[in-house]
Amino acid sequence: MDVTIELAEKDNLSLLQGILEQNDLPTDDIYNNSIRFFVARENDRILGLVGLEVHKPFGLLRSLAVIDEFKNKQIGKKLVEYLITESKSEEIKELYLLTTTADKYFPKFGFIRIEREQVPDSIKQTEEFKSICPDSAVVMKKQL
Repeated sequence: MDVTIELAEKDNLSLLQGILEQNDLPTDDIYNNSIRFFVARENDRILGLVGLEVHKPFGLLRSLAVIDEFKNKQIGKKLVEYLITESKSEEIKELYLLTTTADKYFPKFGFIRIEREQVPDSIKQTEEFKSICPDSAVVMKKQL
């Protein structure tokens, strides 16, 4: 499988919205210009995506999702590794995420569970943190 990862084009957002909905992930603010999505592609087909919201020196990992038929084929792993590399190149020092389902998945990438109070104010002010994810969501952090 020859998978490439690249920045998603704005005209792909409706397709990305469909993938997020299939994975029961929020789509409320995906058209927000502060979120960049990266897509995993095989030829012309989008297999999955991950988003990055930057609030330097912090970043927020947004919505890792893979289409059903390509799950368990390391697509999610490639997307997370790409996002971490991209974050480092943008001089992001700490990467955060909120999850209601994947808190067992992210530790293999070096994310640790933290309390909501430990999150920097710039991340607390994001729509994801303030209103999209429930208060019961697990907060995780990776030092870069």
